[in-house]
Amino acid sequence: MRMVRHTRSTALHFSGSVPVLVGVLLFLFGSCGEHELDQRKKVDDFVQGHRVRVEGLQAVMVLTDVGCIGCNRSFSEFVMRYIEDPRVCIVVSAGGQHFDISALLEKKDRIVWDDASAFKDLGLLSGTGAVLLNDHEVDTVIPMRPDDISSSLGYIGTKLK
Repeated sequence: MRMVRHTRSTALHFSGSVPVLVGVLLFLFGSCGEHELDQRKKVDDFVQGHRVRVEGLQAVMVLTDVGCIGCNRSFSEFVMRYIEDPRVCIVVSAGGQHFDISALLEKKDRIVWDDASAFKDLGLLSGTGAVLLNDHEVDTVIPMRPDDISSSLGYIGTKLK
C-alpha cells in the first residue's frame, strides 16, 4: 500500500511539474532567438549610423590590426573580392601597417572607417573576422584564427555565392 501511495504521489508531483518544465523550455528556446535579434539590431544600428544601407546586407567583414598578422593579411585580400558587392559592408579598424587597404580608400558606399574600434564594443568580434547575417538575425560570427583560416574563408565564400 505504501508503494501505491508513493507512486501516486510521484505521479501527482510529476504532473504538477510538467507546466513548469514546459514553461522553462519555452523560455529557453524563445530567448535564444531574441539574443540573435538583439545582435542583429546592434549590427544594423552600427551600419546605419555610418550611413550604410542594411537592406540586403548579408555580411559585415571587419579588418583590424589585432591578432595574427598573416590572418589579417589573408582576410584583407579575401575582402577585396567583395568591395563592390552590395551584400557586404566592410568595417576597417586598421591602419594598414601590415596589409594593403589602399583599394578601400577609393570606395565609399559600403566601407565604414572605424578608427575608434566601436564595432568591437558590439561584443560580436574582438578582432578581424566576419559576421554573417540572414533576414532577421546574426547567423554566424567567424573570427579569423591561424588554425582555421582556410576553412573560415571557404565557408564565408560559400555563404556569399
